[in-house]
Amino acid sequence: HGEITGLMLPYTVKYNYQSNLEKFNKLYDMCLPNDNSTSVEEKENKLFEYFIQLLNSINLPTKLSEIKVQETDLKPMTLETLGIARLMNMNPRKATEETLYEVFKEAY
Repeated sequence: HGEITGLMLPYTVKYNYQSNLEKFNKLYDMCLPNDNSTSVEEKENKLFEYFIQLLNSINLPTKLSEIKVQETDLKPMTLETLGIARLMNMNPRKATEETLYEVFKEAY
């Protein structure tokens, strides 16, 4: 559970960043306090890379394929995740089947 949560962190932060700029910019400033990026897209990408590097530094996987998830598993994972109300209701950005599948695809 912890491994998949950590693995998905960079991808979910990237997906959700623009849904609440105040909170995600605060997270950005906490993680990258000396960075002077100004555009939302640049901050989003740098925070994504920050979390990828963090996972690498503690030897955790950064891709679903590294934990033996098959590409054919992505669609069933999408549908199963959409059915978990506590996850979907607390996510800052509304996810659809298409957008969630794209997040999993990027993480693959």
